[in-house]
Amino acid sequence: MMKLSENLKNFRLLRGMSQADVAKLVHRSPNVISNWEKGTNNPDVEIVYQLCEIFNVTPNMIFGVDKCPELEKFMHEKNKMIQELDDMIQQREELEKRIKEYGEKISRRR
Repeated sequence: MMKLSENLKNFRLLRGMSQADVAKLVHRSPNVISNWEKGTNNPDVEIVYQLCEIFNVTPNMIFGVDKCPELEKFMHEKNKMIQELDDMIQQREELEKRIKEYGEKISRRR
C-alpha cells in the first residue's frame, strides 16, 4: 500500500491542493489526510472513489497499478527541482567556506 500513500500526496500536490482542501471535500480532518499520506492509515473504498473524482484519476492510477503520464511528468519536474535546490545548497556551503577562509587570511595579514 506504500504506493497509495505516495500517490495520494503527489496527486494532491499536482492539483495544487492542501491537506485541508482535500479534507473538506471528503469530510475528514486534515490529520486523517496526513495519516493516509504517511501510510499510517488507508482510506476506505468509498473515499478512494471520491479521491479519484477529486484528482480526476482512476483507482488503478491512485493505487499505482496504471501509470499516469501527468503524474510522471510532475514527479520528474519535482525531482529535477529538488536536485537543483540541492546543488544550490552545496554551492552556498562552498561559498560560505571560501568566504570564511578568505576572512581568516585577511585577519592573519593584519
